[in-house]
Amino acid sequence: MARNTLTLSMKGSITLDIYNKAVGRFLALIKALSEEIGSGAPITWRLVDLQTGSASMTIAGEAMQPELVERTTRAYASVGTALAFGEPIPYSAKVNRCALALSQVINGEITALEFTTDLGSVLVPQAVGIASRGKRLQAWGTIDGTVETLTSHRRLEFILYDAHFDHPVHCIVRHEQEAIMLQMWRKLVRVSGLIIRDAQTGYPLEIREIGEIRELQVSAPDSYRKAAGILDLGGEAPEVLIRRLRDAPA
Repeated sequence: MARNTLTLSMKGSITLDIYNKAVGRFLALIKALSEEIGSGAPITWRLVDLQTGSASMTIAGEAMQPELVERTTRAYASVGTALAFGEPIPYSAKVNRCALALSQVINGEITALEFTTDLGSVLVPQAVGIASRGKRLQAWGTIDGTVETLTSHRRLEFILYDAHFDHPVHCIVRHEQEAIMLQMWRKLVRVSGLIIRDAQTGYPLEIREIGEIRELQVSAPDSYRKAAGILDLGGEAPEVLIRRLRDAPA
């Protein structure tokens, strides 16, 4: 299967001026990657899809050497991942400048950029510059919460409302996990995977490479009354025993 399509999507309130700026910077990034990966071999990029609702544009590459198009596709995905996680962009200074400039269209009205290829999607939620790198942390772990919004637009994911912060977390699932995702809607679950957090607030933002989605049992409001202790109360209610101890002579 050919891997030759690249998509840029914008989230938020999009004006024509911002859209034109983003398209220009997107094309500058693709040109810089094509020149670096192709080493002079021409790659032609054609517009294959344009969505107004999500302000997304998809282009497909053509070249005499198809492997150059596939390598450029992988490079575009790598740039998106580096921007999303605050990591170094592993390409030339020109590619770095183009990528950072593209991220600068995230300005409050534009809330995020989504980089999509045949390999998957990644969300860039903030502008990236020299001072803003390294503001995300990632580690393997689990988060408990309630499964809310399910979506299959460009990628399979659901929104988990974290039980601790009551904060929405984007959980990205593989296609073979779709049935489990549908079964867990509106249930309290524990999700295990690679957790991406905001380094300043500690809020979880995304869970990727999910290994398990497990339903948790919701305890009844008065279930604590059934808890077994280590002290034999001899059939008496705890409050009676406590009152007796309190009133006993010293």
